[in-house]
Amino acid sequence: AAARRETLEPVDVNQTVKAICDFLSFDRRLRALHIEFRPGDQLPARVVVPDHLNEALMNLLQGCVGSDSEQQAVPGRMLVETEARSEDVLIRVDFESTTAGGVSTIADGFLDTRFESARRRMASMGGRLTATGTTIEMTLPPSPPPAT
Repeated sequence: AAARRETLEPVDVNQTVKAICDFLSFDRRLRALHIEFRPGDQLPARVVVPDHLNEALMNLLQGCVGSDSEQQAVPGRMLVETEARSEDVLIRVDFESTTAGGVSTIADGFLDTRFESARRRMASMGGRLTATGTTIEMTLPPSPPPAT
């Protein structure tokens, strides 16, 4: 995914995340992976560059299953949730893949540059990206960072 627009806009986070999850269901590598989306109730809109949020989230979700060169379907489960936490909006991705080598963790899937690229995108929006074990959290603050 690559960003094309640089304009800040109010974004319905649930709608954006659902659209990306639905779109990725067509990815051959994800066909054996069950993606479940659980939207948070009454999330406030966030003012972000929509293409940057799309790019960061798509890179992370695709990165969970490995490199672009791997065409093999990845069995497992991915739970994508949104929620309000204090003033922030949180997007949480929990990924578990059972392979011959056992359960994969998020760190296992990010041997390429997608995680760092997504981290930079999130930082440019004033957000944070953290990964531990099988979970990634993307935090979107209430307002964008000041223009520099």
